[in-house]
Amino acid sequence: MRELENYVPLTEEEIAKLWGGPLPELEPEYIEMGKEYAQGRPELAPYMMKKVFTPDDARLAMALPGTAEEVAEKMGMDVETTRERLLQMTYRGKILADDQEVFSRHNNLGNFKDWVYAQEKYDCEYDRNAAIIMDAWDYVGDAFFGLLPGTTEKFMRIVPKWESIKDIPGVMPCENMPEMLRNDDTVAFTRCPCRAVTSIVRYGEIRPDMCRTGLKEGHTPKEGLCMLAQRRSAYFTKYLDAYHPTKEELEQRIREIEAGGGYYSIFNAREFGGLCNCCDDCKCGIRAPYELGDEDFYEKSRFLAYMDEEESCIGCGACEEICPFKKSVRVVDGIAVVDEDRCHGCGNCVTHCPTGAIKMKLVRPASHILPVVERLKLMGEGV
Repeated sequence: MRELENYVPLTEEEIAKLWGGPLPELEPEYIEMGKEYAQGRPELAPYMMKKVFTPDDARLAMALPGTAEEVAEKMGMDVETTRERLLQMTYRGKILADDQEVFSRHNNLGNFKDWVYAQEKYDCEYDRNAAIIMDAWDYVGDAFFGLLPGTTEKFMRIVPKWESIKDIPGVMPCENMPEMLRNDDTVAFTRCPCRAVTSIVRYGEIRPDMCRTGLKEGHTPKEGLCMLAQRRSAYFTKYLDAYHPTKEELEQRIREIEAGGGYYSIFNAREFGGLCNCCDDCKCGIRAPYELGDEDFYEKSRFLAYMDEEESCIGCGACEEICPFKKSVRVVDGIAVVDEDRCHGCGNCVTHCPTGAIKMKLVRPASHILPVVERLKLMGEGV
């Protein structure tokens, strides 16, 4: 595996600063659970476990996987008490449960963060330093270089803003994000865990206006900007308060997202399985490898921005300001210039150009998008 050249492990002094005081003694349960997170910042993992799990809950979690009956037998507890405690941890995203109520621990940093911070139950449970540690821990995510296990295929792909490509011949149905959302009746809203963590770290609270890109997200899943579908939607609805919007609410959210400065990030497959509305305003396990130098983390869209009408460009810099990919478009001598090697084809520069000088063109074949859903390999037991 390649190594990110800018990654440096944290010292104990740096970890103590993140913790908010002298480092506590770590019980064996936290150390063992921390070992299960092979990537991210392993030096921080046990301390994250200590922030999230009480000692009793940590011991119970270490008895997993199993049903409530199996765990109760291992722990010498009564079944009903065991089941209630396991369900409470599940409702707070700390552990997982399948359709038969077999409980298990997370083994994936990305899932752990999503489950714990995508809903609001944690807000009265963890202090601000839990978010600070999560933010630092997530600096290098489990996906690391974004590859599907055992392949050279990237699991995340950029989809352009629909308004930037709708008139281009050859657009595939899986590139029409608004229509995919409209046609999937399992779609649910959830709060973006990355924005939640970043906002708490910066301000000590959730701030809807945190993103300079115009993407406003409130405190509850109903106000969330990330979209779930299929099995993940069902799971979040059952345990983590996902919100199923009305048609009117969905249309309003689509309008907000299309007009905003974020970008669509989905699993690289033709089937729709959910949507991240990402931006460069917050740090996350998906964004971090890119910022650390792996600019090929995402699979680019099939499209490329280009200067269509140079005489129409007024050099206002709107395209450069809104570009989320290290300024793939820049104003040079009063004219916008696209860096074709760096451009990810998100369409933001096109939708924010006041004169229509920048356009998108189709540059990659249909085979660029995977025909088979591979995403479940990364989602932990198909959730």
